[in-house]
Formats: sequence, structure tokens, C-alpha cells
Amino acid sequence: MARICYARFGRRPSSHTIQRVLAEEPPPGQVRRRFPRYLEMTDPVQRRLAIVRLHADGWTHSSIADYLGTNRPRVYKTLQRWFTEDFKGLQDRPSSPHQPATKVDLSAINAVRRLQKNPSWAPSASTPR
Repeated sequence: MARICYARFGRRPSSHTIQRVLAEEPPPGQVRRRFPRYLEMTDPVQRRLAIVRLHADGWTHSSIADYLGTNRPRVYKTLQRWFTEDFKGLQDRPSSPHQPATKVDLSAINAVRRLQKNPSWAPSASTPR
């Protein structure tokens, strides 16, 4: 509660105040979830935005992960993307690699295989090509 008060109002109440309020007030009724679980949200942007909103409200990484039912590395990664790219970081990214794998032809594979069997066949640095 102290962390939430600090995030909302910029002041931390003492632990005695929090204990007194919890002891005097009746327990809250049925509390509705603010956000559904991570995998229950169909829109990926809304998933990531829920993480950002909870973090802005003062929630810790582990409490966000527990509340949304996801893992902490996903929370860290989402917040890192948010800090570096802002709203662009919430969009989906293609899963293909940025630089495609280079292809090696059969002659290059055979040349490497020959050099592995007999390293003395490698051209020396003083030999002109």
C-alpha cells in the first residue's frame, strides 16, 4: 500500500498508518480484476500495455508477472522495449532474423573438410594466390 500511495501521491505513509487502516476498515468486497490474465488478452498490444500501466502504477516486476500470470523475463523485456522505443515498442515484431543466414555451397564444405584432414594443404601467407 505504501508503494501505491507513493506512486499516486508522491508521499509514503508510515507502516503504523497502514496497519491502523487495515485494522479499522472492513475487508473489501469482491474485487474485480483490472486486467485479464496475459494469455486471455487477444490483442498483443493490449497485453504489453497492461504491463506498462501496472509498472506506471508502482507495481514491481515480480508482482506484475504474478498478477498477469506470465513470467518475469517477459515483463523485463516488455518494459525495456517501452523505455527505449515508447509506443513503437508495443507493436509486434517479425520473428524472422534481421540478417538471414549465409549459405555455403558444397565446394566450400569440401574445402574445409580437406583442410581438417590435412592442415598442411592450407596456403601460407607468403604464397601468392
